[in-house]
Amino acid sequence: MRFVEIKTINQQAFLAVHRSRDLVVRQRTQLSNMLRSVLREFGQVLPTGIEAALAFAQRYLDGDREALPKMARGTVGSLCDHLLALNQRVEVYTQLIEQHAFIDERCQRLVKIPGVGPITASAIVATVGDATQFRRGRDLAAWLGLTPLDRSSGGKGETAHAIGSRKRSNAWSDHQEGRPLPSKAPDRRHDLPRAAGPQPPRPRRSLDGRDLGREALPPGHRRDGKQDRSRDLGPTGEGHEL
Repeated sequence: MRFVEIKTINQQAFLAVHRSRDLVVRQRTQLSNMLRSVLREFGQVLPTGIEAALAFAQRYLDGDREALPKMARGTVGSLCDHLLALNQRVEVYTQLIEQHAFIDERCQRLVKIPGVGPITASAIVATVGDATQFRRGRDLAAWLGLTPLDRSSGGKGETAHAIGSRKRSNAWSDHQEGRPLPSKAPDRRHDLPRAAGPQPPRPRRSLDGRDLGREALPPGHRRDGKQDRSRDLGPTGEGHEL
């Protein structure tokens, strides 16, 4: 059984910084969505992104309030003021995390990985620590949830992503080299020999397997055992009404 590694006091401190920043970022997003919905009711549609909402809030507090009625100006001004305050808090938390990533040697090693920035590196160091509880890198990747799902079938030990990538790579290489792309298998059913002339009717059989022969059927019945008229329920069609 693998037990959870006990975190140090410094790890808990920076985890608190990351969680506080995440909370403020979510609050800022909620407030910007609220501001967008209020402005949309008055015919003003802001562009996508938090930068557009922050730019509008700054312009509004600077005095650009001509398009809004007097009763709504106070509410929109309060939302803009709160939005700018939350953005300042996010910047303070971000600067604190970047300073920690600049000082910590483990964060500096993680930053060298493509796609890993100071915030991600600091979060990994604060959560994982020195990673001595993992025997190999695959264990750390599985703990982080970075391993692909295994959806192979037919006894093939490949993941679905690897199989799909290999198929796409083969098709692209065939296209580059001028080879024709594989097509669907031809339908060979029409190539089978068929007897000339009309085919003899198939023998009729009852539910218990008895051969009923090829004699003519009574009116209202079909050759597959079903009835054409819903009011004839008997096997001989003696007029049983529903």
